[in-house]
Amino acid sequence: MATASRLGIPETMVNGAARSSATVAMMHRLLRALAAFGVVKDLGPDGFVLTPGKTPRADDSQGDDRPIMLIGGDSYWRSFGKLEDCLRTGRNAYDLLYGVENCFAYYADHPEEAHSFDSAMSLHSAGAGAGIARAIDFTGVRRAVDVGGGIGRVLADILKARGNVRGTVFDLPRLGNNATELLAADGVADRCDFVGGICSIRCPPAAISTSSPM
Repeated sequence: MATASRLGIPETMVNGAARSSATVAMMHRLLRALAAFGVVKDLGPDGFVLTPGKTPRADDSQGDDRPIMLIGGDSYWRSFGKLEDCLRTGRNAYDLLYGVENCFAYYADHPEEAHSFDSAMSLHSAGAGAGIARAIDFTGVRRAVDVGGGIGRVLADILKARGNVRGTVFDLPRLGNNATELLAADGVADRCDFVGGICSIRCPPAAISTSSPM
């Protein structure tokens, strides 16, 4: 699905414009594979049509395609192929593949993939904040801090439900602008700030037996 998006196949099917760089024969094979998963519908001699709500578009930065674009991205996809090497060496996949400490160090130099990651994480956590606000007694709580809070989706929802609480989002500095925009759009910017930094938590060797592929 991510490959179809990057090749412009959904837009081609909608607009009829020959934007895709895929060869006809290979595109047909891809479309048949997508049809098997219900992403498109195979009409036989009449071609293929999109299944509403199923096909991601690479230019839809706010849509629910972001997890697909993340998982189908080159670095993320390749990292799982290094799982065996991670287990054998104790090193993470991004170190093995790119010589960087982790995926976040890689994203620092690859803004498009970083955007897919950030958006996917925000979408994944949508709704969690409201549930936390209902489940936890915030009596006497003056400030909530979300460490690794991304662009503030969870904390913004908590603050909207708990008007007496102030908040702080702590995450990588590159997320500051997007977090500020989200907090303002949700009407909680006057009660919440963003602090940029790096939080590194390392488990002692005795606590773990394998190394994460990320």
